[in-house]
Amino acid sequence: MARSVLTNDDLWRVTTIFSRGKAAAQWRDGNLAAALGHVYLLEHLPALLLTPAAMEAAAANGHLAVVQWIHSNRPETRSPCAMLCAAENNHLHIVSWLHAHAYPDALAMDAAAAAGHLEVVQWLHAVVRSPRSCSVRAMDQAAEKGHLDVLQWLHLYRREGCTTDAMDYAACAGHLGIVQWLAAHRREGCTKKALLYAAFNGHLAVVQFLCGLPAFQTTDDIQRAMHLSGKNGQRHVADWLRTTLSITRM
Repeated sequence: MARSVLTNDDLWRVTTIFSRGKAAAQWRDGNLAAALGHVYLLEHLPALLLTPAAMEAAAANGHLAVVQWIHSNRPETRSPCAMLCAAENNHLHIVSWLHAHAYPDALAMDAAAAAGHLEVVQWLHAVVRSPRSCSVRAMDQAAEKGHLDVLQWLHLYRREGCTTDAMDYAACAGHLGIVQWLAAHRREGCTKKALLYAAFNGHLAVVQFLCGLPAFQTTDDIQRAMHLSGKNGQRHVADWLRTTLSITRM
């Protein structure tokens, strides 16, 4: 109920007129008004204080009318990060509008990929020609956050590729399917951190998979992972690694 009032212009006007709190005429927080989508307050209260964070919040929350109002009426508070905020929160209609009005698209695809918004990623790929909209972080972050569909699409249609961070952080988060897919389809591989992170966080299935790779079959790797998992209370992982270590030493 409270959110319905805060995000509805008509209800907001009625509430602020009759409440004992701060009346609409005394409201000064333009950034909050923008974040909540209050075009009425922006239009009728010229004393509102706005910063570029207002456009960023409006874009992140899907308030296109507010983004448009700020663009037309308060150009000094336009934000170069608006498209990134919209892409990160899956507001394709705002991404499209901002692109049509020449707003910067730097790292917009990275942000959409990290959040798992494949449709936004695909739209940016089809429309935006700037190389700055996407980097290796797109695949790295998609892997870290568990978005296999985005990861696979980027692998097929983009050239940026990824780094060892992709498998390292997928392992850290326990995304076994992504770790397996990266091992099968990419050449970047991972670092020692993949096994150590997975062991520390108790992701036994990931640990077991990584220990089956040639890169992690040394006793030193297994000992370090066993120590970390035991230190963090992941006894099931430590016990499995201890058994594996004893077999390795035979």
